Amino acid sequence: HITPLTSVLQSPQMRHRTRGQSISSAVASTSSRRRDSRADAKSPYSRPPTDPDPQTPRSPVSPVSPQSPKRTYRRHPKKDPNAPEKWRSAYQLFRDDVNRELQGQDIPFSEMSKIHSKRWTQLSSDQRATYVERSKIDKQEYKQKMELYEQTLEFKVMSMVVAFLETQ
Repeated sequence: HITPLTSVLQSPQMRHRTRGQSISSAVASTSSRRRDSRADAKSPYSRPPTDPDPQTPRSPVSPVSPQSPKRTYRRHPKKDPNAPEKWRSAYQLFRDDVNRELQGQDIPFSEMSKIHSKRWTQLSSDQRATYVERSKIDKQEYKQKMELYEQTLEFKVMSMVVAFLETQ
């Protein structure tokens, strides 16, 4: 049912139009439906109800349901400060050598990264093999240090703390 424009303009429900507002939006704003949100009342995207008593403390945030696609952050245990330092990869060892070579020059980090990657790609297979060999030796030393560390009291205490925190 379409009403003529003149009857809409003369309607008592018609409020005064502001500048730039169309007739249809002025008429629609008088309807009983709220226009401050696109979502319907039955929509899952509607706003949550407001707390009628603002003096009461808010309830804690409920955890995300398992069906929810949103992932939650799981805290990881802090690194053990007493553990031996991990081995370095061949690229990391190469990068350290390049940094020592370019030390003292004021080169930004982004430019330094470009230099590292360009030189690494231009490296011959023999030179790259030396870095790979150094990395393997570094890894073997790390494993030996880690075996010794796993027998210490500090490691046992730290592993118990980590196990306790994972149950929480």
